[in-house]
Amino acid sequence: MRSLGLRYKKWLKKKKVDEFDDSDDVPAGGTISDEHLLYYLKQGREIEFMYNKTGYFICHALEGRAVWSGTVKLTNYYDDRNEEFVYTATIEGVTVAEIFKNKQTEITTIF
Repeated sequence: MRSLGLRYKKWLKKKKVDEFDDSDDVPAGGTISDEHLLYYLKQGREIEFMYNKTGYFICHALEGRAVWSGTVKLTNYYDDRNEEFVYTATIEGVTVAEIFKNKQTEITTIF
């Protein structure tokens, strides 16, 4: 099982944002790159994940995207500006892009 995860990570590093497809879903407990995150956001998906032992949720509401932790909204809403959201929204002072790029998340659910 461990080698499957390593092979998946190596394969994922080679992918570009537009090369992902719907079969590229990550099982719970896995991680995704910032490019894979952008792919999901462009599809209108929502992501639940753990970071530093805290649960977070990237929503896709009528107002736009935002990061939540429980009932607390941590970021402003970003309408359909997914790239701006990923590269400017922060959690604990770190951009969402950097958190995912550095593989510091554990995916809980992708909606």
